Amino acid sequence: MDSDDEPQPTTHTSQISAERCTQCNAPIDTGTWYPVSKDRADDGSLELYPFCGEECQQSWLEPRSE
Repeated sequence: MDSDDEPQPTTHTSQISAERCTQCNAPIDTGTWYPVSKDRADDGSLELYPFCGEECQQSWLEPRSE
């Protein structure tokens, strides 16, 4: 097996660089601060929801607070 066929490790940085807004699906500039909300799944695991800005985060949170 040559080095091109070897699986590449997934790093935290490579996962974050592909982040998209939960509300509008816009790409997120991970080089700067961006808002994140959290929730618990039915199985108890923690789920994180990234947003491109506070406006999208608030739009996503509003129906959940009713």
